[in-house]
Amino acid sequence: MRHAVLNRRHLLAALGAMAATPAVGRAGPDGLFEVQWHVELTGAERAALGAWLGRLQAAAAGWWPRITAALASPGFTPTDRIILDLNSITPKTIPAATRGDRIIVDAAYVLSMVGNPDRLGMVAHEMVHVAQAYPPFAPSFLTEGIADYLRYYVLLPQDPGRGYDGARSGPWDGYQVTGGLLDFIERAHPGTVQAVNADLRAGGDGIGPLHKAAGPLTHAWRDYLETHPAAGTSEALAARVRALTP
Repeated sequence: MRHAVLNRRHLLAALGAMAATPAVGRAGPDGLFEVQWHVELTGAERAALGAWLGRLQAAAAGWWPRITAALASPGFTPTDRIILDLNSITPKTIPAATRGDRIIVDAAYVLSMVGNPDRLGMVAHEMVHVAQAYPPFAPSFLTEGIADYLRYYVLLPQDPGRGYDGARSGPWDGYQVTGGLLDFIERAHPGTVQAVNADLRAGGDGIGPLHKAAGPLTHAWRDYLETHPAAGTSEALAARVRALTP
């Protein structure tokens, strides 16, 4: 996972060369996404992606208000328009990335399993990054953990992609691992994720609100593991692998 984070930062660097009442983002009348095509496709591929985009637009119209409500903070107004850039990403280990209000998606990756719900969930994760709008160098384990918390525990709670290797994971791993821990803390201390988000958005490290709610992160992780989380079982990990295998 750490390698994935490092690659993502390199990718974003390359792409850079190319209120009192918190507001909630809403889709415009013609959809949330402005779709841009920056990849050569056959007619059949373009038709398949077009159908996928229709399903995505429909799902995203419901996701976006929930994401922005969960990550609301005073004085911050989320965008009501996201650029969805269908492109070819290098390295191929990164299927999608976000910079500002632009989500870049590797078209070939979507087409490889265009009917798989994971391809939609992947965009849900990236939509959270758009809503986060954190300053540079926010802790990646929390940035990615919050994105997967919202994907797997708020928007798509039946998504098998939440599975991870519980025997080899820790609270700083980010993604679905930290997402599961955040869900555990949020259930016990509602409002924690929103407080962490607000701190990160203001330039903090997010640790203070976590400590205030659940104590030291290592203690919270221990308490979480004692509940025997379903996402950390070998069965959940196997389900994740099956869901992501063509």
